Amino acid sequence: MNNEMSNIIHFLETHKEDIINRWNDEMMKCPNDPLKGKIQENTNAIFFLFLRMLEEYGNDYSEDIRKIAYKVAAEKIAANIPITDYFNKIAILRTEVINLLEKIEETPVITKRAVYIVNKYMDLYIYFISYKYIEQHNVSRIKEQDSLTETHKERLTLLGQMTSSFVHEFRNPLTSIKGFIQLLKAENPEMKYLDIISGELENLNTRVSQFLSISKKEQLDSMRTVFNLQYLIEEVITFLYPSILDSNVSIQTDVDPLISIDGYPEEIRQVLLNIIFNAVDVLNSTENPLITITGFYTNEKNIMLTISNNGPKIEQDILANIFKPFTTTKKSGTGLGLFVCKEIIEKHNGMITCTSSENLTTFTINIPTNLTSKKNLII
Repeated sequence: MNNEMSNIIHFLETHKEDIINRWNDEMMKCPNDPLKGKIQENTNAIFFLFLRMLEEYGNDYSEDIRKIAYKVAAEKIAANIPITDYFNKIAILRTEVINLLEKIEETPVITKRAVYIVNKYMDLYIYFISYKYIEQHNVSRIKEQDSLTETHKERLTLLGQMTSSFVHEFRNPLTSIKGFIQLLKAENPEMKYLDIISGELENLNTRVSQFLSISKKEQLDSMRTVFNLQYLIEEVITFLYPSILDSNVSIQTDVDPLISIDGYPEEIRQVLLNIIFNAVDVLNSTENPLITITGFYTNEKNIMLTISNNGPKIEQDILANIFKPFTTTKKSGTGLGLFVCKEIIEKHNGMITCTSSENLTTFTINIPTNLTSKKNLII
């Protein structure tokens, strides 16, 4: 046994029944989960593996974590249970464990080390579950798309028929307005707000083009390249700054500056725009509105990006279908934005999920960098 962790290990072993029972109670709050019989088996396995990590601190338990994660993912997939519910529970359990560790009478260094182990392997656990889920869903994704209801198919067809005419009619006045703004800028160069108006019009024109590509389920016209994720996020935040300022939203970012991805930056930009703008929109009536963005490597070739907001909870019936077409919480929304986000992330061989609890909604994106190693970075 690692002596420096002995107090923590003794405390956890002494209270293991209470801890496991609380975990099981939390996991069994989902009334429709057909896997209740597996829950105790899985929580026991996680708890005792965590004890081993503390006892043999310094050893690599990635493979053990992977086996448990793959087992849980396979069970959820077989039972057709959304993995987002499980991620919510894992977040709660992580917080409980960390709170317990911080209450133990131990030196700050040892406590921080134990908390580090919890966070490291919980992140890895979530990554492996996501990876297995992606693997299974990539196989069945085409079938899932083909299984859209006839109503959805008819609505998509009708949308495609209407859009060409709509875009043409909409672009004509946009072009005229842009022309008049150019004239105003030439005659009144001191009018600083004309640049903002021009930028917003360009944004509107882009959204119209994206609406056309969405309705036809076409890919955005973009080139595949290696791009830096932190820079892309900063560009999106700058672009949305007027809306962010108007809603008095605070944004906190903690993104590894070394993360680069070989993919389609314009498409990933659309994903970021959609999720962050939706968050700003939903935070209008929230006190102290906050958006938190994190990005980190889960291993050398994969990254996890999270975008969280402290807005109201998304109801379960909406959450279960949030990435399906025509699902929206907005009165004037098309219900296609997050559907397209999912299409884009899956095109990049990744996975996007959403979890929502009281005052915390999180979109999590797991995606490969498609680079041979971190040495291929473009900064």
